[in-house]
Amino acid sequence: MHDEANTAAAEPSSSARLIRGVFVVTLLGTVVYGVLVVANDAKSVGAALAQFRWSAFGMALLLVTGNYVLRFARWELYLRALGLRIPTFDSALIFTSGFTMSVTPGKLGEVFKSALLREAHGVPVERTAPIVLAERLTDLIALVLIASVGCLRFPFGIAIAGTGAAACALAGAACVHRGFGLFAVRTLARLPVLRRFDSELHRAFESLHAVSSVRAMLAAATLATVGWSLEAIACHGILHGFPGTHIGWTDVCFAYAASQIAGALAFVPGGLGVTEAGMAGFLRATAGGGVSGATAASATVLTRLATLWWA
Repeated sequence: MHDEANTAAAEPSSSARLIRGVFVVTLLGTVVYGVLVVANDAKSVGAALAQFRWSAFGMALLLVTGNYVLRFARWELYLRALGLRIPTFDSALIFTSGFTMSVTPGKLGEVFKSALLREAHGVPVERTAPIVLAERLTDLIALVLIASVGCLRFPFGIAIAGTGAAACALAGAACVHRGFGLFAVRTLARLPVLRRFDSELHRAFESLHAVSSVRAMLAAATLATVGWSLEAIACHGILHGFPGTHIGWTDVCFAYAASQIAGALAFVPGGLGVTEAGMAGFLRATAGGGVSGATAASATVLTRLATLWWA
C-alpha cells in the first residue's frame, strides 16, 4: 500500500514536470521567433506576412501530416521486426503520444512511447527503446541524402553528395553487420572526446543492431527519406507563398535538411534557435538574392509552425 501511495504521488510529479517542460520550451520558441523577426526588421516581416498566400500553409500542413503517417508506418515496421503485434488503434495512440516529446534534445524523449507500451501491453521498455535510436538514425540518413541532393549545384557538389551517401551507407552497414559495427564502436571509443563513453556507445550499438536487419533498415530509411522530402516540399511551398520569391527545389532541399541536421546535432530542445538560424541563413545564401531577409525569416517561422509545432 505504501508503494502504491508513492507511485500515485510520483505520477502527478512526472505530469507536472512534463507540463513545466513543455511550457518552458514553448516560451523559448516564442523568444527565438521574436528575435528572428526583430533581427530581420519586424515591419518588413509583417509586410511579407500580409502578402502571404495562406493556402500554401494549409497545403504544408497536409504534407507534414503525410510525413507523420509515414513515420507511423516506420514505427509499425520496427514493432513487427521485434515480433510485437500491437492493435493498430493502440499503437497509433502511443505513437502520437510520443509527439509530446518531439521538443526534447534529439527527440530522445520519445522513449516515452516505450513506457506507454509497457503500461498498456506489458512490453519491457528495454525491448522497444532501441526503436527510438533506430528512428533517429534513419532520420539522419534521410536528411543527409536530401541535403546531398541540394549540394549538387555547388562547386564540388558531387563530391559532397558522394561523401554524404557513403557516410549513410557506412552507418547502415555498421548497424546491420555486427562485426563491422563493433569495430566502428571500438574505433570511435578510442577518440579522446568519446573515450569515457565507451560502455554507452556499446549499449547504443547493441540496441540499434537488435532492430536493424537489412530489410528493416532499407524500408525504414526509404520511409524516412520520403517523409522528410514531404516536409522539404512543404517548406518550398511556403516560400513560394510569398510573391516575388525565386528559389529552386534543390536549394530548399539543402537549406531545410542541413538546418534540421544542425539542430539535431546541437542537442538542444527541438533544435530551437540553431535550426531557425540555420534555415533562414541557408535560404538567403542558396537563393542568391531570390529570397529577402524578411521572407526568409517569415518562411522559417511558418515552416517550423507547420512541422515542429504541428505535432
